[in-house]
Amino acid sequence: ELHSETVDDIADDEVAEVNITAAAGNRDVEFELIDDDGDEQANTTVTLDGDGEVTATIDAATIGDLDTGTYTAEVTDVLTGVSVTTNSFDIGEAAEIDASFTESVYSNERGDVIEFTVDLTNSNDAEVSIGSDAGQSDIGYGATFTVVDADDGDDDDDGQVTVQFNTHDPDTRPTAADDGDEITVSGSFGPSTPLGSVLDVGAYDINVSASGDEDDVATLNLNELSAESFSLYTAPEVDAIQDAENVSEIDSFKEAGNFTESSRIAFGDYLYHEVRASGLGGMFTSAGGSTDADSLVRVLTDKDFALNLSIVETDKSKSANSDGKELIDTFDTDTQGSADETELDSLENDLDEFHVIADAANDTYYIGFPINSGDDTSDTS
Repeated sequence: ELHSETVDDIADDEVAEVNITAAAGNRDVEFELIDDDGDEQANTTVTLDGDGEVTATIDAATIGDLDTGTYTAEVTDVLTGVSVTTNSFDIGEAAEIDASFTESVYSNERGDVIEFTVDLTNSNDAEVSIGSDAGQSDIGYGATFTVVDADDGDDDDDGQVTVQFNTHDPDTRPTAADDGDEITVSGSFGPSTPLGSVLDVGAYDINVSASGDEDDVATLNLNELSAESFSLYTAPEVDAIQDAENVSEIDSFKEAGNFTESSRIAFGDYLYHEVRASGLGGMFTSAGGSTDADSLVRVLTDKDFALNLSIVETDKSKSANSDGKELIDTFDTDTQGSADETELDSLENDLDEFHVIADAANDTYYIGFPINSGDDTSDTS
């Protein structure tokens, strides 16, 4: 007795498995693929094992000129001529694989982290190229990586991958914005044209491919960074304020009148510097501190980050014939390089009571510190 299990429908780029069993083993059976006109489209011979079992396969992608339609398979015992015919099953057209960008142009400032999103259709991954790797010969930078949509995690195979590309450190592999999604490369990430510096202002071509061909193109537009405003605020020493972790919390304290704009401050209160500036987000991301304050320490002490901070007493409050008191001990990383251990310890002590909030997405940063009676100042800049 010869028996064939049910065959499922497949696409013309898939493989179907047909499980065949017989009462006797160790003998050949012929396997034929028959179209709905009764014509043979493919055949092969397989051998039953000692238990009378074998699995035959239909690899639709390797069968030349195979039309979509309804098929059956005929299985014949070569020795006895006994045959059985499977159920009818369909071989359909494979779903189109595609990848595209959600926008044609993505813009941010030089030095920031720029995000762009790839939509995936019938694929979990796609290759992305930037700059010279995308065919742009005059840009001086190129990189290629693969975006992988999660099959678990919070976004659970949602068909999108949002890439976070740090223009402050373009030689470092980008990251995925959503948990579970991945950015992968062959070996270690190494741009075809490494820079070792912040990407210049300009328009960078990007393309994406999931199908093997270029599926879509877009542009990363980097603008010149800017410092939009610098304001001083005062707030009482209250745990709820100094424990705030984001700008929306500070906005709530502003609305409640507990966080007020002023250039004068009472002893015991906190002085906050509100900096609205673009192009700093990538620097804070590269710093990689466990907190915003930790990241600030690194960007102020490492030669890789050209950020200097000076907070001093002004003429309005300093004693006669004296220099304004420095409230933070920093130095010029451009000329001095990275901080040594003593300088780093000093700066960390200075920043121990600092309250730092970095909201790179909105180009807003708060640096707050307490004014103690020993500081002997009520006017700062």
